[in-house]
Amino acid sequence: MLEARSIVKRYGVVTALAGVDLTIGPGEIVALAGENGSGKSTLAKVVAGAIDADEGGLELDGAPCAFTRPRDAIDAGIVLVAQEPTAAPRLSIAENVMLMRLPSAGRRFDRRAVVRAARPYLEEVGVDRDPSAPLETLGPGDRALVEVARALAASPRLLILDEATSRLGEADVERVFAVVRRLRDTGTSTILITHRLREICDLADRAVVLRDGRVVGGLGRAELDEHPLATMMVGRELSELYGKRSIVVGRPLLRLEEVVAEGAVEPVTLDVHEGEVVAIAGLVGSGRTELLETVAGVRRARGGAVSVSGRPVRAGSPRDAIEAGIALVPEDRHRQGLVLDASVRTNVAMGQWRSLSGPGRRRETAAAAEAVERLRIKTAGLDAPV
Repeated sequence: MLEARSIVKRYGVVTALAGVDLTIGPGEIVALAGENGSGKSTLAKVVAGAIDADEGGLELDGAPCAFTRPRDAIDAGIVLVAQEPTAAPRLSIAENVMLMRLPSAGRRFDRRAVVRAARPYLEEVGVDRDPSAPLETLGPGDRALVEVARALAASPRLLILDEATSRLGEADVERVFAVVRRLRDTGTSTILITHRLREICDLADRAVVLRDGRVVGGLGRAELDEHPLATMMVGRELSELYGKRSIVVGRPLLRLEEVVAEGAVEPVTLDVHEGEVVAIAGLVGSGRTELLETVAGVRRARGGAVSVSGRPVRAGSPRDAIEAGIALVPEDRHRQGLVLDASVRTNVAMGQWRSLSGPGRRRETAAAAEAVERLRIKTAGLDAPV
């Protein structure tokens, strides 16, 4: 169905793809696996016409093809659900679903017809909301499902899911996977990109593993298992990287006393000790995000108190939470966790500006460089935009 040959893509001095070959058969579900920065999303964007390859080419049904924009790929039946949200928040849910099929300028726009057309796709992915409501009224999980519904409305021959399940709970993930399996039965192919290795093992017919912009191997359906897949991704046994160690749980550090988060019914009392990892579990909409945002000062609690090492943290104050040592990685990374137009340096140092104050940017640069090295962030430089 689709063949990518010797794809090369460079961003300045960084080579994101170094001669990648990929073949997708009709009705096949192929997972792209690899660590952050391995080239998975870049390859998906090349296939979907979102970016141009510097070298190499694509063939569709045995004939060479060149996509100069996403619309060309969509017209050919290749539809990408991108890692970065691409929805229009102020348009209605239905308009977002039918965005690729809305009437062109000069033609009559029938909102009721758009709602009717969008409804079956929303039902298929499990979004039970008024289609005429603005998209911005939905949470991140439902927005992600709307993007999947929009891809379905485009009648894809090849569906590319780039981390489309990262904001979804288990029930919603299984609903999306049921859709993918149904599409496979009708001959539609899927490229799956996810960091959840269990999802790859559950759904994919085979996995192609990328590392540093190169294909380093693959696993067929019978071989798919989390451990060999992870080992191939990192290039060595995981035991060498993450050896077991004993943790001694220390004194109480964080305390929540009868905290009532926004939208919650029952108060939460919780102690977290030094060195302890505590998981907050629940379905989408259960209040996990609201509770953590309350702890981090993003939301003001409706009741109760938060303290760190016995010292109260002022409700609704992110600054107080940061100064108390609380850091939040938000659910919606792109809208809430990063300033996408700003540099790597600025984004890394943003939460430390008070402690980094001083002449010039030397301390800011040093802090950013340390984070890039420690977290193995792949970037063309500290001044490159995120």
